[in-house]
Amino acid sequence: MASKLYLEILQNIFKYHKDDFETLHSILLVNRLWARVVIEILWRNPFKFAHIKIFQPKIYYVYKTYKELLNIYRHFIDDGDGKELLFDYPSFLKTLNWKYLRFEEDGVQLFSMFIKKNKRISKLKINDLSRGNERLFFIDQEIVQRVTPLSQISSLKINNKNPLYIEIFSNSLKNLNTLIIDCYSSNHNGLSKFIRVQKNLKKLIIKREFPDIKEGIKFQSNSITHIKLAKRKYLWKNNSLINLQYCINLELLEFSNWNLDNEDSQLLLRMNFPNLKSLIFDYSTLDCEDLISIIKVHGSNLKYLCINDCKLDLDLIDLSNIINQFCSQLSTFRFQTHLKYTRNCKYSKIKILKDFILKLETFQLEFLDSDDRSFLEFKAPLNWENIIIKFNNIA
Repeated sequence: MASKLYLEILQNIFKYHKDDFETLHSILLVNRLWARVVIEILWRNPFKFAHIKIFQPKIYYVYKTYKELLNIYRHFIDDGDGKELLFDYPSFLKTLNWKYLRFEEDGVQLFSMFIKKNKRISKLKINDLSRGNERLFFIDQEIVQRVTPLSQISSLKINNKNPLYIEIFSNSLKNLNTLIIDCYSSNHNGLSKFIRVQKNLKKLIIKREFPDIKEGIKFQSNSITHIKLAKRKYLWKNNSLINLQYCINLELLEFSNWNLDNEDSQLLLRMNFPNLKSLIFDYSTLDCEDLISIIKVHGSNLKYLCINDCKLDLDLIDLSNIINQFCSQLSTFRFQTHLKYTRNCKYSKIKILKDFILKLETFQLEFLDSDDRSFLEFKAPLNWENIIIKFNNIA
């Protein structure tokens, strides 16, 4: 019998190929032991790769999981042991996402089976609750009641449409490391309490809108180290960004598709994040002057910086000088730009940044307007000629 250490070594090696199905298939055919390790990797979140997405009015999107996958899991419903199968597939699942089962006739039974048979589920995504028609709302209520035994969940994705659900979660899920909230309104009833009861909350990801959850953030001020604000629905004026000031141990602050106006920037300038190591403006715009001011205030301990020229008004000469002056510990710089504009001026944009790029450990270049958001990464020792050659291959 293979030792536990040997299995862990194989897992750590094979997981680097977790998205390379061709390689994993080849490994799977080596022997039964290797197959067991690979199967566990492939079945941690198989729904992600085995579904179709269908647009449907009033519901928006319906996710239908391939019947071949569901039929395997159906062997384990109603206390089935799946002895006719080679592996105990439900036991491998680590991410349970309700949206892939919500439109199946036996979706509730499948969901309940996973919860009953698998104590290793660490990520739970139920952010589709209270969306759709009355029948779906009734089914969602059943699901919420079945979530309560999952005390081992470390990552949860929800929405704030139904305060009653938040109250139920507050009584059962208290060991979260990561909390992701899709906010559809300024209704924050229960959210602050839910955040307060967490014992080890590190990452807080908020989408669409930023509700007033000041009391929860204040209570977790020493615990929260990562905050991400994503997919801002519109410029919602309630100055809720000021709540970030309580995150005194913040190490990562990310804005993803979350544009900032001057008022937002001024709030950030008045805050102090002494431990901030990563500052990310992913496809998020702000004025060049505001960006420069923010780097001056928060750049001293930064190791990772991501900016973009979505507004096409960046003074890159001034910006590179400021980064050189105020970001002495910077090791990784990610620059997002538009291929069509960069192509028109050859590589003049990145050439302006040459002097400080060559001092980095890692330079990342991303083109936002390409079909697949083409991405280039260069590691130290950085070679300028190599950067230009790879850039030209895309441009």
